Amino acid sequence: MNLTLWAYASRFTGLASSMLILPFGLHYLPTEQFSIWMIFIAVYGLIIVFDFGLSLTFSRKVNYVYSSLEDKEKRAPAGGFLSLKEEYSRIFNSSVTVFSIISLLSAVVLALFYFFYFPIIEGKLGYRVALEWSLFSSAIFIQIICLIFNVVYFGLSKNIFYYKCLSISNLIFMVLSIVLLILEWELMAISIGRFVSSVLLLLGLFALLNKTEHRKLYDKKSKLLDWDYIKSVLPSSLSLGGVSLSNYLSSKSAVFFVSAYFPLEQAAKFSLTHNIFSIITSVSLIYMTAHNPKININYKSGNFDSFISLQNKIRLVSLVFPVPIIVCLLLFGNPILNWIGSETLLLTLGLLMLFSVFSILDINRNVSQYFIMASDEVPFLKSSVISAAAIVLLSLFAYEMGFTYIVLSILIPLLVQLSFNFWYWSVEEVKLRNKVSHVEKP
Repeated sequence: MNLTLWAYASRFTGLASSMLILPFGLHYLPTEQFSIWMIFIAVYGLIIVFDFGLSLTFSRKVNYVYSSLEDKEKRAPAGGFLSLKEEYSRIFNSSVTVFSIISLLSAVVLALFYFFYFPIIEGKLGYRVALEWSLFSSAIFIQIICLIFNVVYFGLSKNIFYYKCLSISNLIFMVLSIVLLILEWELMAISIGRFVSSVLLLLGLFALLNKTEHRKLYDKKSKLLDWDYIKSVLPSSLSLGGVSLSNYLSSKSAVFFVSAYFPLEQAAKFSLTHNIFSIITSVSLIYMTAHNPKININYKSGNFDSFISLQNKIRLVSLVFPVPIIVCLLLFGNPILNWIGSETLLLTLGLLMLFSVFSILDINRNVSQYFIMASDEVPFLKSSVISAAAIVLLSLFAYEMGFTYIVLSILIPLLVQLSFNFWYWSVEEVKLRNKVSHVEKP
C-alpha cells in the first residue's frame, strides 16, 4: 500500500508541479513565452527517449537477481551468493557506463536542437532564450544520470525511495518556480526551478543508496567497463528504445509542428491542451508503472493466476481513473481558465473530444504492451516505427502544402494509430492470456 501511495504521490506532485504552476505561468508569462514553455515541456519528455529502454532492461535484470537471492543462499550459501554478487555488479557497472555516455550524447543533441529549431521560434519571439535553454538542458542531463539510481531502486524492489525523492523534487520545482514567477523572472523561473530540483533529486537518490541491498550485492573490485556484457543487453534495449522514440514522435511531434507553422498564440492554446492530456495519460498509468516489477516476477516464476489477476486490476484502474477528469475538463476547463484571467484557453469542445478519444485508446495500448513485455519480447517495434514515421511525414506534408489546420495535428495521429496499434496489441494480449492460462491447466 505504501508503495502505491508514494507512486501516486510522485505522479501527483509531478501533476501538481505542472498544474499549479500553470495559473501562475498563464498570469505572469506573456503568451509567446508560455508557448516556449510548452516546447520546453515537450522536450523534457526526451528523457524517456534518451533512456532508450535501458533502465527497464537493467532494472529487470537486477530484479531477477534480487528475487533469486534468498533461494540461492539456501541452496548454495557461498557459491550461489557470490555468483549473484558478480552478476549484480556487472549490471550496475554497465548501467553506469551506458547512462554516462547517453548523458553526454543528450547534451550534444539538445545543443543541436537549439541551434537548428529555435531560430524559427526566436524569430517570432524577437529575442533569444539561450540561457533559459542551457539551464533546462542541464536539468535533462542530470535527470539522465538519475536513471542509474532508477535501475538500483526498481531492481531491488526499493522503488518507494525513488518515488519519495521524486515527490520532494517535484515539490521543490513547483515552489521555487512559482516564487520566481511572482518575482517576474518569467521563463527563467521555470528553467531555474527545473535545474535546482534535478540537482536535489540526484543528491537525494545518492544519499539513500545505502538503504538498499546495493552495498551487500555490489563488489567494488568488479570490472568497471564490461563492453561484452553491455553488447549482450543492447538488442532488447534497442527494441524498447525504438518504441520509446516512436511513441515520443507520435505524441510530441505535433507540438513542434504547431509551434513552427502557427502563430505562437495559437501554438500556446494547442500546446496547453496537449500538455494537459499528456498529464492525464501519464497519471492514469501510475498503477501500471508501480506494479510492473510484480508483473515481471509473476511471469518469470510461473505464477500465472496472479499474473493475469494483477493485469486485470491494472487495466481497470488505468481506464477508469481518467474518465471523471476528462469529463470535468470538457465541462469546466475553459470556464476555469476564464475565471483565473488566463489569456490562453483550451481548444474547442470538438477538438477536446478528439484528444479524449486518443488519450483513452493510448492508455489501453500502453497497458497491453507492458503486459506483453513481461515475456521479454518487444514485438511492436516495427509497427511503432512505421506509425511514428507516418505521423511525422503526413503532418509535414500537410503543413508544407499549406493545410494549416490545427485539427490535423490531432486527427493524423489518431487515424494512424487506429489503423493498427490501438487494436492489434490488445488482441495479442488476449493471445498471451490464453497461452499462460492453458499452461496452468492440469
